[in-house]
Amino acid sequence: MNEPPGARARVGLSALTIAEYFRDEEHKDVLLFIDNIFRFVQANSEVSTLLGRIPSAVGYQPTLSTDLGELQERITSTKNGSITSVQHLRTSRRPDDPAPATTFSHLDATTVLSRQIVEKGIYPAVDPLDSTSRLLDPNVVGEEHTRSLVVCRKRCSATRTCKTSSPFSGSTNCPKKTDRGRTRP
Repeated sequence: MNEPPGARARVGLSALTIAEYFRDEEHKDVLLFIDNIFRFVQANSEVSTLLGRIPSAVGYQPTLSTDLGELQERITSTKNGSITSVQHLRTSRRPDDPAPATTFSHLDATTVLSRQIVEKGIYPAVDPLDSTSRLLDPNVVGEEHTRSLVVCRKRCSATRTCKTSSPFSGSTNCPKKTDRGRTRP
């Protein structure tokens, strides 16, 4: 992170150019890892500031969607090969932060790692309720897998609700423990 913002803004695009070479010229399928796509957003924001552009209300460059779109749209399959990308994005969890929302709009799937799950000692700390995939469609994975997912998410959601609700709330929908440690309705 010691490089100037202009150089940092070009790193993701340079890596993608190399991936495109292997896809288009060498006819290879490429797996591109981008560790923290937010660095790309941040560098472009700094370049925008240096160019004198007025930032948006939350401080990002007015070209945020265009900058990310130009990068993300190049990650694609062609008749010669494909580029698949795994991208890390550490979010601030601020509801008004447009960077994560803009990034997520370009992704096919998100795997959310949760600090709350880590605190319980569960690894990998994947949050099944916040993680998503556009491929979880009955036409792609089938009706049975889709039904299983819906049931699993309902159970996870009910368990999360029960664990976060107050014992004084009078909730009677939470499952009760049996003498064998299993839950029953």
